Amino acid sequence: FEFQRRDGKRHLAHDDPRLVATVDAVDTTLRRGPGLLRYPGDPYVGGNPWLLTRLWLGLARREPGATGPAEGLADVAACATTAGLLAEQVDADTGRPVWVVPLAWTHAFLALACRPDHRPAAPAA
Repeated sequence: FEFQRRDGKRHLAHDDPRLVATVDAVDTTLRRGPGLLRYPGDPYVGGNPWLLTRLWLGLARREPGATGPAEGLADVAACATTAGLLAEQVDADTGRPVWVVPLAWTHAFLALACRPDHRPAAPAA
């Protein structure tokens, strides 16, 4: 389940049941419309979902070495303004921005989600 990198640090493999269950629980518990809350009951600016966290979810589910984009890009792209800018938070029902546009952090995660994954695949057991 775990593998050791060349620098000696240990990590859970992408398909480790503990990691998969955690990511699934985050999705199930925090998904609101096109985004995710930061934590249960998140009250910040009305408790709206964040696009950044939706992009994180796609990155967390992407297999190491994947050449395609992470999941969730369509959800996030549908929330862009007519100028193509992404917000910090969006309305859960409409996907319209409700706070801070543009948010550089969201755009940075979009860039990560669009590019091929740079992590090497975990060694075979």
